[in-house]
Amino acid sequence: MRTVYSPVIKLRASEMQALKMLSLSTKNQIAPIIQLLPKEGKIQQKDYLNKRIKELSEAFAGSTMNFYADFDLLESSGTSNFSFMKTFLSMVSGIGINFVPVITQPQDTPRYRDLICNNYLANGICIKPPQYRLRNVSLDKLCTYLNKSLSSFIDHFKINESKVDILLDLNFIDHLDFEPTFDGFSLAEKMIHIIHGISNNKGYRSIIIAGGSFPKDLSDYGTDTETPIARLEWDIWNTIVEGCSEITLRYSDYGNIHPEFDPNQESHPGTCSIKYTVDNNFLILKGKLSHRHENGHGQYITKSNSLIAGSDYYGLDFSWGDRMIHDIANGLASSGNAGKWVQFTLNHHMTLITHILGISDGDVIPPFQLALLMR
Repeated sequence: MRTVYSPVIKLRASEMQALKMLSLSTKNQIAPIIQLLPKEGKIQQKDYLNKRIKELSEAFAGSTMNFYADFDLLESSGTSNFSFMKTFLSMVSGIGINFVPVITQPQDTPRYRDLICNNYLANGICIKPPQYRLRNVSLDKLCTYLNKSLSSFIDHFKINESKVDILLDLNFIDHLDFEPTFDGFSLAEKMIHIIHGISNNKGYRSIIIAGGSFPKDLSDYGTDTETPIARLEWDIWNTIVEGCSEITLRYSDYGNIHPEFDPNQESHPGTCSIKYTVDNNFLILKGKLSHRHENGHGQYITKSNSLIAGSDYYGLDFSWGDRMIHDIANGLASSGNAGKWVQFTLNHHMTLITHILGISDGDVIPPFQLALLMR
């Protein structure tokens, strides 16, 4: 069964539970990009890894799923994390989970290169150009830079192109990305030219297009409202695929989580809101802060009932997350909290995207037909 989807997820408890509870058929069609989070101090790093590696092992059990190990967030924190990365890779390798190391310029130190070259090339490598270059360098210079950089990596690692994935991570996408920029191209148009430029006569294993448009917070949306938000990354993806019909691409997104990592996110109180993915949108059922509402987390029960009563709900048998939403609405499970709802809705999101991408028991079905069948 071939890989069709690479969701970008953080190595956190909620995301690992969402991954764990996917059906086996869905797991076997995805290769998540898992981002290690920055942790200060050896004790905190050790505690974090011991907990998360156990959850990672449980999530992968019984599947053929592998993942991409992405350390981009570590270096952007300004902390020296080489030993942290080294320990993580050693622990994952020790429990027998297959992974592909992601190579980006910030981590491309001699020690990191040697670590990968000497120990972790069996499953190939994934090269991730810096996101700021994809947006801020003119097209002609960017294509020259990318081809030179890719050739340099391949020569250094002495690896065949057939074992190399290219990850073009667009990070946060907004409506301005659909307008021409300084070099006269919209973001999708620029990516189409880049993909053709780097794939010409090259045998790369895959080219992965990542991005996300979920807002940083829900402050722009009214309380007790149901609001659809366009999944702009999906629109960008469809434009790119249409312009690169002869090239095999893989879709990647950040789900219903904002792409830009906020290390203080957990300290920010969130409203009791459901963030549910539908065909081309995120459906936001917004509530209030739990301590500012008489029902507290019980708001999730009310919102669940609203969701399952409408036409956007995919049904209790669609995913584990959908069954939990049904059970909460019907008093068969507790209302949960923000962390639990990340599990439910992200599990639904990953299931839905895998289905929409058209791989169900080997059958390729156009997304709009599949959505109708599932609804």
